[in-house]
Amino acid sequence: MKEFQLFQIFTVKPSRFQYYIIKWLPTSVLIGISVGMLMSTFVFLVQWSQEIINPFFAPITITIAGGITAIMSKLGYSEVEGAGIGYLVEKKNKREPIHPRTIITRFTASTTSIGGRMPGGQEGPAMLLGGALAYFIGKNILKMKKQDLALIMTVGAAASTSAVFQAPLGGTIFAAEVPYKQDLDTDVYMPAFTSSVISVLTFEVMRQFILPIKSFSINFGTRPLPITIEWLIIAAFLGAIIGIFGYLYCQVFALIDSQFTLKLQRWQAIFLSSILVALIVAIGEFFTNAPIAETGFQLLEFLAKKEDALTLSNTTILFIIKVTVILICIGGGNAVGIFGPSLVLGALIGSMFAILTGQTLFIGDFFVVSMSAMITATSKTPLSSMIFILELSGLPHLILHMAVANVIAYMFSGNVSLYQGQLKNKIEGIQQQLEPQDILASIPIAAIMATKIHYLTPQMSVKKAKDLFREKKKHTMPVINPKTSVLVGILAYQDLENIDEDEILENIMIRNVITVQPNETLRDALVKIVEYDVEKDLR
Repeated sequence: MKEFQLFQIFTVKPSRFQYYIIKWLPTSVLIGISVGMLMSTFVFLVQWSQEIINPFFAPITITIAGGITAIMSKLGYSEVEGAGIGYLVEKKNKREPIHPRTIITRFTASTTSIGGRMPGGQEGPAMLLGGALAYFIGKNILKMKKQDLALIMTVGAAASTSAVFQAPLGGTIFAAEVPYKQDLDTDVYMPAFTSSVISVLTFEVMRQFILPIKSFSINFGTRPLPITIEWLIIAAFLGAIIGIFGYLYCQVFALIDSQFTLKLQRWQAIFLSSILVALIVAIGEFFTNAPIAETGFQLLEFLAKKEDALTLSNTTILFIIKVTVILICIGGGNAVGIFGPSLVLGALIGSMFAILTGQTLFIGDFFVVSMSAMITATSKTPLSSMIFILELSGLPHLILHMAVANVIAYMFSGNVSLYQGQLKNKIEGIQQQLEPQDILASIPIAAIMATKIHYLTPQMSVKKAKDLFREKKKHTMPVINPKTSVLVGILAYQDLENIDEDEILENIMIRNVITVQPNETLRDALVKIVEYDVEKDLR
C-alpha cells in the first residue's frame, strides 16, 4: 500500500490515518464531552460542600463520610475503596470490565469524602469515574470489542484528569505512563489527547456559563532559579532525598494497608481510619492553625505567604502530621485520591530543604520542583509529572531543574509504587492479555506451589496462633499434624476473633478443606475455587 506525507513531516499509512479519523476521533470527542460534564459536576459538588462546611466541623464530616463509604463497602461495592487509580490500572491491564454502578457509587463516596474535607485528592476518584463512564459508553452504546474497551477506559481516565487539573497534555501522558513502571502505552496518545482537549473545553464552558467552579492552579510567588551547575546539583540532591522518602513512603503505605486488611474487614478499616483521621485533623489544626484537612494547595499557599516566618521545626511538625493523616486515610481504604496529597508532601519536603540550605527566598521554586519529583518517585511517571506541574504553574524556567530532580528521584525510589495495579512493562501486559485458559491448562500445580510454608498445629493455642499470623503477615494458614505431616484443617486470622486465647486450634479449625493435587493444573484449581466459593470463605 502506498504511503503519503502529512505536512511533509510524518509518513502515515492511509489505513491507519483513516482508522483514527473515522473511528477514534468521533469517539474521543464523545468521551471528552461526557467526561468534561461529569467532572465539572464532580468538582462543583466537592467545592460547594467544602465551602458550606465550617472547618470547625471538619472532624465530624470526615467521620460521617468515612461511615458512608464503609457502609457501601460492606454492601459489596468494592469500587469505592481506595484511591481509585490503582483500581483502574488493574482493570485496564487485566482487561476486566468496570461495573456500570461505579459511576454512581464512586461518585457518591468520593464526593461525600472529599467534600466532607477528608484530606485526600480528587484525581484518583476522577480517573476512575472517567474510565468507568468511557467504558460504559464503549460497551453499551458503541458496542466495542474487548481490546478497544481497555483503550477507551484509558481515554476516559486521561480526559477526567485533564479536566480536573486543566492540563490536557499532562493528563494524556499520565494516562499513558501510569499503567507501566518502565514503559508507555503509546496507542492511547492521539485518542486520549483529543478527548483531553475536548474535556478541558467542556469543563471550561460549564465553569463559565453553568457551574461556579474555582480554577485549579499553583501560585506560590516563585522567582526564576539560576540555570547553573551549582543549582542543578542542588536539584539532583533534592531529587535523591525525595526518591529515598518516596521509597519509604510507598513501603509504609503498603504496610499500613496490609495491616488494616489483616486485622479488619475493609469496611471496618475505612470507618476506623476515618475516625483516626478526624482526631488527628482536629488536634493538628488546633495546635498549628494550619489547614491540615485541605485537599488542594491551600496549605502550601498558606506556607508561601509565611515564608519569612517559616522555621524547620514548625514545617517538620506540619509534614509529620500531614504524612500521618494521608497514610491512615488512604491506607485505610477511604474513597479519596493520593496524587494530590503526594504533591503536598513533596512541596513540604522542598520547604524543609529550602530552610536547611538557607534558600527560603526561592521556597516557591522548591515547592514546584519537589512536587514533580515526589509524583515521579511514587507513581513512576517522570514525564507526565513534570508536564503536569508545568501546566499548573506556568513556570517553564524550572523545566531543567525538574528534569534533573525527576531522573534522580526515579532512580533512588527503586521499583516501588503507590499503585498496586501497575505492571513493569508492556511484556507483562501482553502476558495478561493472552487467553488464560490455554496457559492455565498447561501449568501443573507442582510447578508453582510453595514447598516451604508457614503452618499451625492442632494443639497450638489461639494466642500463639495470633502471634504467628502477625509475625508471618498471613491472612490464612493451614493446620498440619506435625507427626504425620497431614493437612487436617485451615484457619483465617479473623476466625480467631472473640475466641478464648487459651483455646486450642483443634476445636475451632475448619476441617472440611478443599485441596488440589500437585499433578492438577491451574485451571483445575480455579474451577474448584469458583465451584466451592473458596475466596468467600477466606474473606
